[in-house]
Amino acid sequence: MRQDTNTERAVLGAMIVDGEARLLGLEALTVDDFIGKHRDVFEQLAAAERAGIPAGPSAFADFACRGLPNADLVRTFLRTAEFANEACSLATMRENMKLLRAASTARLAGRLTMEVQQKIETGQGGPELVDGLAEQIRALSTLDDEVVPLSPDLTPRTGLVGTGIYAIDSLLGGGIAGGEVMVIGARTSVGKSALALQAALAAMEVGTVVYWSMEMSREALGRRALSQMADVNSQTLQRGDYDLEEKIRIDAAWDKLRSGRLQYFWRGDLGGLRRAVLYRKPALVVVDYIQLIEAPPNRRNENRATEVGSVMRAMVAMAKQRSVPFIVVAQLNRANEIGNRMPRLSDLRESGDIEQDADAVLLLHREVSADTPEERAKTVAILAKNREGSTGTVRLHFREHVTKFVGMSGATPPEGWQ
Repeated sequence: MRQDTNTERAVLGAMIVDGEARLLGLEALTVDDFIGKHRDVFEQLAAAERAGIPAGPSAFADFACRGLPNADLVRTFLRTAEFANEACSLATMRENMKLLRAASTARLAGRLTMEVQQKIETGQGGPELVDGLAEQIRALSTLDDEVVPLSPDLTPRTGLVGTGIYAIDSLLGGGIAGGEVMVIGARTSVGKSALALQAALAAMEVGTVVYWSMEMSREALGRRALSQMADVNSQTLQRGDYDLEEKIRIDAAWDKLRSGRLQYFWRGDLGGLRRAVLYRKPALVVVDYIQLIEAPPNRRNENRATEVGSVMRAMVAMAKQRSVPFIVVAQLNRANEIGNRMPRLSDLRESGDIEQDADAVLLLHREVSADTPEERAKTVAILAKNREGSTGTVRLHFREHVTKFVGMSGATPPEGWQ
C-alpha cells in the first residue's frame, strides 16, 4: 500500500494545533507509521509532549527551533504553519490514523516477506520463522477494532473504588470499577464536592487520585481534605487552636496527604486532563465539576448542551481506554428548588449526554435553608441510575463542621467504612 503523505500531514497538523489530537496520536501511532521527514516531526511532537509544551503552531515552532542555526529558523516556522493549515479535524483523525497504520503494516509485511524469502532460499527458513512473521503483522493490523466478537465477561468486578460510605457502595455492588463513570449531582452547597472528596480520600488507599477542580484552590482543597481525615473543624485548622488530641489526628492525616497520592489538577481543558490520566495512571479521577471544563476546540461556540455532551463523551472514552474509574460532579438546574422537591435525572444541567453516558448517577438532596442544624444535616442520596445493579435511596447525615457525610441506614458497615 502506497503511503499518502497528505494524510500524514493532516494528522501531524492536527497534533500540532490541538492538545487532545496530539495525545491521541502519540497513544495510537509510532514513528514507523510515518516516512521521510515526517518521522522527525512526529518525534519532535513526542518530545514537546514530554517537555510539557502546550499545543499550538507558535509554541511547537518555538520548541522545534531550539538549537537550530539561524538559517533554519524561518524554514521551520514556515513548515509548521503549512502543517497547521492542513490539519484534519478530531472527527476525521481516527480514520486517518487507521490509514497510516494500514500503510505501515503493508510496508512491514513487504519487508518481512522479503526477509523470509531470503532465509528460505538460503536454507534458514522453517515454521517458527513463518509464525513469527504472522504474529508481527497481526500485532500491527488494527488501530481499534470497531466490530469484535461478543465475549461475555462473567468474572467478578474487581479493583473497585468506593465512596467510603458503606450504604452507597453496597448499592453500587461494592463501588466503581475501572472504565466506569459515576456522576454526583446536586444543587449548590448541598455537598456534592464534599462527597467526591470523601471518595478521593478513600481511593488513596488503593493508589494515586487525580482530583480536577476549578472550584477550590489547592490550599482550600488540602485544608478540606485534612479536616475530613482528621475529623477537625476546618475553622479550627485555620486558626491553629486545636488541642493535643486533635493535633495527633492532624499529624497522622498530614502524613497520609504528604504521600502525594492525592494529585491536585486545575487546568480547564480536556487535553490536560487526558495527559494527567495517561501519565499518572490513577486509581481514580475526580472531576469537580463538568460544566466548568472547556469543550474540545472543534466543539466550542456550539450550544452549551452540545459542548457539555462532548466533554462527557470524552471522559467516558478516557475512562474506558485507560480502565480508570471516574467520579464526575455535576450541577443540577434550579427546577427542583421549586417546592424543594427531590432531584431527578432530568435536573442535570445540560443533562442529555451526562445522564445517558454515565454508568451510575447519584443525586443528593438536603434542605440547606432548614431552621435547625439537625434538619440541615439530613441528606437523601438517590442512586437514580446504576448499570451494574439496582437503584435505591440512602439516608445520610452531613457533618457540616468537617464537610463530611456519614451513613444513617440500617446496614452495619465493616471496620473502616462510614
